[in-house]
Amino acid sequence: MDIEQIEKRVKETLSERRYNHSIEVMKRCRELAEIYGEDVHKAELVGLAHDVAKEMKIDEIMKIVKENNVKLDEIEIQNPGLMHAKIGAVICKNEFGFTQDMVEAVGNHTTGKEGMDLLSKILFVADATRIR
Repeated sequence: MDIEQIEKRVKETLSERRYNHSIEVMKRCRELAEIYGEDVHKAELVGLAHDVAKEMKIDEIMKIVKENNVKLDEIEIQNPGLMHAKIGAVICKNEFGFTQDMVEAVGNHTTGKEGMDLLSKILFVADATRIR
């Protein structure tokens, strides 16, 4: 799936405020990828798509959890707002055809994890430093 198709899907899925945030994160990912030598195209795609599941209803989220055997930890179960990262990763893999490193970046963008690769770090920082 190309960037225009992903942008269309993100725009249809998210509120205007959240869509604008995703565009800003995409821009910051591009900047950071250029600075640190990461694949700029991959960085833009993960930045654009990272919140694709952010505004999904809980029943939609739970359907994806069940259908894809998504493992949730106690913190995610107690804070359903955190689930959007793992659900977004599933969408990015299944619908957008993201590579494994891109899927992991989306899946780790809310809480991070030990040993993240450069793409994951770029998305994590870009998301934390752009408008909400």
